[in-house]
Amino acid sequence: MSAARLDVIDTALALIEAPKGATEPRLTACMTEVLAADPHAAAEFARALLRVAPNDTARDRLGPVPPRLTTRGEHRFTAGGRLSRRDRRADLSLTADDSWGLIVEAKLDAPFSKGQLEDSLRAGPAAFDLASEASMAVLALTSNVHAFGRFKDPDRRWLGIVLWHDVLADLFALEFDDPELTVRWQQLLSVYTRRERFGKLGAVRPAPRTQLEFAAERARRHIETRLGTPVELRGNRSGRVVQGGARTGWVQYGFRAKGQKCVLTVESLRPKQRPRALVIREDPGDVRLEFARFPAELLAFEDALHEALDVFLAHDGRAPRQ
Repeated sequence: MSAARLDVIDTALALIEAPKGATEPRLTACMTEVLAADPHAAAEFARALLRVAPNDTARDRLGPVPPRLTTRGEHRFTAGGRLSRRDRRADLSLTADDSWGLIVEAKLDAPFSKGQLEDSLRAGPAAFDLASEASMAVLALTSNVHAFGRFKDPDRRWLGIVLWHDVLADLFALEFDDPELTVRWQQLLSVYTRRERFGKLGAVRPAPRTQLEFAAERARRHIETRLGTPVELRGNRSGRVVQGGARTGWVQYGFRAKGQKCVLTVESLRPKQRPRALVIREDPGDVRLEFARFPAELLAFEDALHEALDVFLAHDGRAPRQ
């Protein structure tokens, strides 16, 4: 990953993290930058959406997702019709050569403009630089259910509405070839989840791994502020930052203290038939604290995690900076 591209993404994230910066155009623009940098991750993104798309016929006609996809944002196309031809922009286009394409119209809490989705369906493959016989489909990715009339869709390209909260866990779980991109992708999703731009249902009862994917970067900053020393997110040999699954998730933070390398491990647990818990431990050292009845909901989990980190650091003999 080039330093220049990371700078572009970091600049976009800084704007998004401003008090009123989490806008819809900035979301799709930043998503485009990150997905365009990793064609394999772009393909996984498309698969996550298609798994829950409601129109089976359109999904079957589209066919399997190719292993690599090219991502474009604000893809300009011309919507033709008997009475007029007008310029449109598709929020995201995911394509493979000239033979396969998925058009995503992404919305938060805004309505679709008049004729927006119909024009995407009517335009056809050629409008998106695809061959005339290419497999192509269109879906809407939204925070809320929208009521539409029946679209004219003779080629069965309309996949239907996909709600953000139905795919949020899978989106958090996307792994990029460059771990730096994984962190930034999760940071992007976390800002919009935290501000409930994906809808309130996007933040309830997640898996432990999803909890940590949501909270990992802010927790890193929290530890760094408290210790007054640089802290990094540590990945495993494959570069995966947050590990685990449906029952257990863990993330590790690395830093130096008194010239010694230290690793702080945070583990979120969801045991069967018992309340959730959180475990924090440090290596080297013999301090291990377990926090029982830990909250599940993402926003409450993040707040409680910061408090637990403060308790751990004080218990470990450090005087955290305020």
